[in-house]
Amino acid sequence: MAWALGGLLCACSSSLTLPDAGRPDGAALPPPTEAPFAACGHLGTGGAMAVAWSPDGRSLAVGSGGGYVTILDAATGDLRRLLELGTSFVGSVAFSPDGALVAGGAYEGEVALWSVADGALRYRVTVDVQVVGLAFAPDGRALVVGGGTKVTLLRSPPGVPVGPPEVIVLDGAKAEGAGGAARTVAISPDGGLLAAASYSSLRLWRLADGGLARTLVDLQPVVAVAFSPDGSAIAGLGLDWLRIWRVSDGALLGSLAASALARYPADRARALAFTPDGDSLIV
Repeated sequence: MAWALGGLLCACSSSLTLPDAGRPDGAALPPPTEAPFAACGHLGTGGAMAVAWSPDGRSLAVGSGGGYVTILDAATGDLRRLLELGTSFVGSVAFSPDGALVAGGAYEGEVALWSVADGALRYRVTVDVQVVGLAFAPDGRALVVGGGTKVTLLRSPPGVPVGPPEVIVLDGAKAEGAGGAARTVAISPDGGLLAAASYSSLRLWRLADGGLARTLVDLQPVVAVAFSPDGSAIAGLGLDWLRIWRVSDGALLGSLAASALARYPADRARALAFTPDGDSLIV
């Protein structure tokens, strides 16, 4: 799931769909359409596993079941880049804050970083976990990788455009196992905190020293997490609840039961995103 000014994009099977979720400016979107992206033929038998908008909203990165990161023109669906990562599902993709780089993480444990402009490979590393979450720090130099029982920080040295990054396993996250297998990660807008959601917890870690800042959920599965654009709030999605906390002190600001989120009884929300103005949360 990803949000841009034009609306919400969902990845499903071998298609990309724009639901009628409303725009941040209040205008209605056209009826839901399945984008006729011919480039989706490159996604492989597993279809679209993850999507990310570029910061300028002009490109889409799609992680596929065929082991590729595909960069598409968001307006036309034309193929811009086809980047090969591995042989297994690419379950996470992310653009750097300036849109110059794109990262992909594969279930087999590989993480790669490419230049969007020319498709040049910056680095490829193995982190020995099934990668399920990627998030860039605001300065673009650090990439956080979530998966297995580790949270790993890949930090590129300043002024070194190509080459292996420094690999740091956050000490606190390693000692605690990130509260179970890490499912998704997010970095606060100021770059100070890392949120790690797992099969049994939602915890905030300090990126500066890897120490635990706060536990928001314990002994409950958390499937998705997102910071508000101004960093003042954080939302977490469980199997049967949605909660929003104040980041500064961990105070619970609001919650909803699963019955309030599902259109049909069998529905189960698995992703969430704040709109750019921070006033709405898409689930």
